[in-house]
Amino acid sequence: MAAQTRALVSAQWLINAVRTNQVGPKLRVLDASYHLPHMNRDPKAECGPSAESVSVLDGGMRGWTAAGGPLTAESCRPERTDFRATLDRAWVKSYEEVLENVRTRRVQVVDTRFEGRYRGTEPEFRDDVLPGHFPGAINMPFTSFLDEGGKMHGPERLSELFREAGVDLKQPLWATCGSGVTACQVALAAHLLGHPGVCIYDGSWYEFFKKASPEFIISEWEAKKV
Repeated sequence: MAAQTRALVSAQWLINAVRTNQVGPKLRVLDASYHLPHMNRDPKAECGPSAESVSVLDGGMRGWTAAGGPLTAESCRPERTDFRATLDRAWVKSYEEVLENVRTRRVQVVDTRFEGRYRGTEPEFRDDVLPGHFPGAINMPFTSFLDEGGKMHGPERLSELFREAGVDLKQPLWATCGSGVTACQVALAAHLLGHPGVCIYDGSWYEFFKKASPEFIISEWEAKKV
């Protein structure tokens, strides 16, 4: 089906799929809403439970409701089946690999956190981690890839964003963030531009800050070296 081969689908496409009863065994909708514990939010209460595909819904829940997509409080329990996943570790980078790259600078690394957290002028969401970034990281806030409605920019604007940041998509590229979630926005944007090889450092800033020595922490946060 189209949803299994396209990286991005519109809310209207999914609305039509729901209306024509295409959602079922061959097309599932997975709600991957994610909130940090301290935010005290309940995604299930806010969005309602959903069912599982391999495309990203452009605009997410915000785009869905704006397009008039239906919501329900009913839960969906798909039939049980066996699924065997094979981990390709080449796509996921470790702390050791990132630290080595800090020394060699062989690979471009994009950090998708907001500028304040990247520079160290605004606090992190977790109390046990201070803001900042590791040497060589390029800041491209994940929201910069989205328009005012929360949808992905078109190819021309996405290409422009990478150029403005000094990122060459023809060269190796890794992505990082606070905890390995919004870094995926870089991978999606690059994929849409025909460059699907972006790897993710899922340990991200949380792990790096916890493990790295102060010499590898760049921050404007006054208390960072205490």
